[in-house]
Amino acid sequence: MDVIKLIIEYEFLRNAYLVGVIVGIILPTVGMFVVPRNKSMSIMSMSYISVTGVTFSMLLAKKGIAYINPLHMAILFSIVSGILLEGLTKKIKNLEDVGIPIIISGSTAIMMIFISLSDGFNQDVKGYLFGEILTTTRYEVIILFTIGLFIIVGVIKNYDKYVAFIIDERYCKFSNINIIRKKYLFATMLSVVVAISVKAVGMMLVTALVVLPVASASKISRSFKKTYIVSILISEICMILGLTMSYYLDLPSSAVVIIINLIVFIISLKVGGVDA
Repeated sequence: MDVIKLIIEYEFLRNAYLVGVIVGIILPTVGMFVVPRNKSMSIMSMSYISVTGVTFSMLLAKKGIAYINPLHMAILFSIVSGILLEGLTKKIKNLEDVGIPIIISGSTAIMMIFISLSDGFNQDVKGYLFGEILTTTRYEVIILFTIGLFIIVGVIKNYDKYVAFIIDERYCKFSNINIIRKKYLFATMLSVVVAISVKAVGMMLVTALVVLPVASASKISRSFKKTYIVSILISEICMILGLTMSYYLDLPSSAVVIIINLIVFIISLKVGGVDA
């Protein structure tokens, strides 16, 4: 196939497929612990705030104040937002319905101000909004792989505790599992995943890639472990197929990946006999 020859020949295509494979693993991994807790909107708010960090970084560079890698600033902003969101869950009972829309609207307003002060929209901001996986650098691949490996190892190491934490928090208390610590640790992990994934799939679409593979897998699997394995398989197939189709059709890769995920989800609704 032509695309395989091009992947071998061109580094930017190798980077794109490597990022696709890595993202295809880590997003469903965190999704397995987000979807059951109804925390999907938190991912959206983190993605908006991480891009606000990107625009702030660009503003600092434009004004000659300092140059900070936009990815690093996105991670910093996202971590702060993840910790704050977890803290707000104690104070705002209906955070998903009220608090998060307020946070999203506020971060969007700040983002627009930063863009305006930076003399307008540019290609870098567009990439973080809608995803530019083909512009991923080798450095970003290394960062993504390192953080992704750390997250996978952390999840495997604390798998039973995280599953217990999702199923029954009262059980965790009786088992002397530090729930507060696990919540903030997971919030930090989730925020980093969102920030490093935004460059590849875009602020608008990262939530869908966390939720859709897990939602599809939960329709056709009857256990937590099987759902996790199937969600990764679905995510990887949709990612690789989407990247390849976008190349041949000359369409935005992240959008094609989402469309394929949506098709798989619709099919799972038809063939699956298990409620999500």
